[in-house]
Amino acid sequence: MDQSYSSRDQNPHHPMVDSNSRLRGRIRRIKKGFGWIAGDDGIDYFFHGTAMKKSSPRQFIDLKEQDRLEFTPIKPELKGWRAIELIYLDD
Repeated sequence: MDQSYSSRDQNPHHPMVDSNSRLRGRIRRIKKGFGWIAGDDGIDYFFHGTAMKKSSPRQFIDLKEQDRLEFTPIKPELKGWRAIELIYLDD
Protein backbone atom coordinates (compact mmCIF):
# COMPACT_ATOMS: atom_id res chain seq x y z
CA MET A 1 0.00 0.00 0.00
CA ASP A 2 1.43 3.38 -1.05
CA GLN A 3 1.04 6.20 1.43
CA SER A 4 1.81 9.85 0.91
CA TYR A 5 2.63 12.15 3.77
CA SER A 6 1.83 15.84 3.87
CA SER A 7 3.86 16.64 6.98
CA ARG A 8 7.35 15.84 8.20
CA ASP A 9 5.91 14.56 11.48
CA GLN A 10 3.52 12.03 9.96
CA ASN A 11 6.23 9.57 8.94
CA PRO A 12 9.04 9.60 11.52
CA HIS A 13 10.88 6.70 9.81
CA HIS A 14 11.46 8.49 6.53
CA PRO A 15 14.16 11.15 6.18
CA MET A 16 12.58 14.37 5.01
CA VAL A 17 14.50 17.26 3.55
CA ASP A 18 12.65 20.28 2.26
CA SER A 19 15.20 22.69 0.86
CA ASN A 20 12.45 25.31 0.63
CA SER A 21 11.88 25.16 4.41
CA ARG A 22 14.58 27.36 5.84
CA LEU A 23 14.18 28.01 9.55
CA ARG A 24 15.90 30.26 12.07
CA GLY A 25 16.92 29.84 15.67
CA ARG A 26 19.54 30.51 18.37
CA ILE A 27 22.33 28.23 19.47
CA ARG A 28 21.15 26.84 22.80
CA ARG A 29 24.22 24.76 23.57
CA ILE A 30 27.50 24.18 21.78
CA LYS A 31 30.24 21.62 22.39
CA LYS A 32 33.35 20.49 20.59
CA GLY A 33 32.15 19.70 17.07
CA PHE A 34 28.35 19.81 17.60
CA GLY A 35 25.52 21.67 19.28
CA TRP A 36 21.78 22.31 19.57
CA ILE A 37 19.66 25.07 18.11
CA ALA A 38 16.46 26.31 19.74
CA GLY A 39 14.37 26.82 16.62
CA ASP A 40 11.99 29.76 16.38
CA ASP A 41 9.31 27.09 15.84
CA GLY A 42 9.88 25.71 19.39
CA ILE A 43 11.75 22.55 18.30
CA ASP A 44 15.34 21.77 19.32
CA TYR A 45 17.64 20.77 16.45
CA PHE A 46 20.94 18.90 16.73
CA PHE A 47 23.72 20.07 14.42
CA HIS A 48 27.24 18.98 13.58
CA GLY A 49 30.02 21.46 12.93
CA THR A 50 30.45 20.19 9.39
CA ALA A 51 26.90 21.37 8.59
CA MET A 52 28.05 25.00 8.24
CA LYS A 53 27.83 26.21 4.66
CA LYS A 54 31.15 27.39 3.30
CA SER A 55 29.43 30.63 2.21
CA SER A 56 28.45 31.43 5.83
CA PRO A 57 30.05 34.63 7.23
CA ARG A 58 31.23 32.60 10.26
CA GLN A 59 32.34 28.99 10.56
CA PHE A 60 31.76 26.55 13.43
CA ILE A 61 34.90 27.49 15.34
CA ASP A 62 33.63 31.10 15.58
CA LEU A 63 30.14 30.27 16.91
CA LYS A 64 28.95 30.79 20.47
CA GLU A 65 25.74 30.25 22.43
CA GLN A 66 22.90 32.65 21.53
CA ASP A 67 24.21 33.23 17.97
CA ARG A 68 21.42 33.25 15.37
CA LEU A 69 21.50 30.70 12.54
CA GLU A 70 19.41 29.90 9.50
CA PHE A 71 19.17 26.21 8.59
CA THR A 72 17.33 23.46 6.75
CA PRO A 73 15.52 21.00 9.07
CA ILE A 74 15.64 17.25 8.48
CA LYS A 75 14.33 14.24 10.36
CA PRO A 76 16.53 11.19 9.71
CA GLU A 77 15.30 7.66 10.28
CA LEU A 78 14.63 6.90 13.96
CA LYS A 79 16.40 10.06 15.14
CA GLY A 80 15.35 13.47 16.35
CA TRP A 81 15.38 16.67 14.33
CA ARG A 82 18.66 17.84 12.81
CA ALA A 83 19.79 21.09 11.24
CA ILE A 84 21.87 21.14 8.06
CA GLU A 85 23.10 23.85 5.68
CA LEU A 86 23.73 26.28 8.56
CA ILE A 87 24.32 29.96 7.89
CA TYR A 88 25.27 32.49 10.56
CA LEU A 89 22.90 35.46 10.82
CA ASP A 90 24.22 38.83 11.92
CA ASP A 91 21.11 40.05 13.75
